[in-house]
Amino acid sequence: MKKVILVISLSTILMLSYFALPLSKPMEMVKEQAQFGTQYALAKTINAAQFSDAQLQIIYNGAKNAREQLEDLKQNISDLENSALDYIIAGDEEASAQAISNAKEAAGKATEILTGYFDTVKGTVTVEQLENMMPQKPDMKEMISELKEKYEQLPDEKKEMLEKNIKGVVGKLQQIPGNSKNMMNQNSVASKIKSRIQNSNAFSSETMLKAFTGLLISDQGFEVLEKFVVK
Repeated sequence: MKKVILVISLSTILMLSYFALPLSKPMEMVKEQAQFGTQYALAKTINAAQFSDAQLQIIYNGAKNAREQLEDLKQNISDLENSALDYIIAGDEEASAQAISNAKEAAGKATEILTGYFDTVKGTVTVEQLENMMPQKPDMKEMISELKEKYEQLPDEKKEMLEKNIKGVVGKLQQIPGNSKNMMNQNSVASKIKSRIQNSNAFSSETMLKAFTGLLISDQGFEVLEKFVVK
């Protein structure tokens, strides 16, 4: 009886192992493909920027230095946390609390390191290069042309409904009191739109550069950067 149970158990394990093998490969492949996609996109961004050799060297040296500092910091925090655990096990709550406080203080230095590297990259990249690195914005003329084409393809009933809705909105705008109209004069609106676009562009550039900087000091990002510098 024991032999039968053992054979069944082994058969079950082998069967589960057999079905598990094909599942593990796709997951690993997905992970590798995601990493490749990230590295490929980063390489395209660096190419689009058209950095000089001197710029690449500054960006690379800064990333290498930041990574080394973060690695040392990580080890320091780990040592402090282990000490805090040892102290609390030994019953020394005061020493444990101090070790935890030191660990939190050390963790705060990571932000300083990242900010320092961001400032290095920001001071190295030109405005033109940053624009080249930004994702391509849609062509407004092309978008309008596509909208017109889609409008022409609409049935007459839907065209009439759309035109009616537009006229309704225009009618409501025309009913705005005089003082409010003055506040919405063309120059005021144009000024607000221009201001919003400028703020939006600045925010997008800043966000993009932060993401770019963070990726450069990651393992997969630094691997790509290193290949550009060490050829």
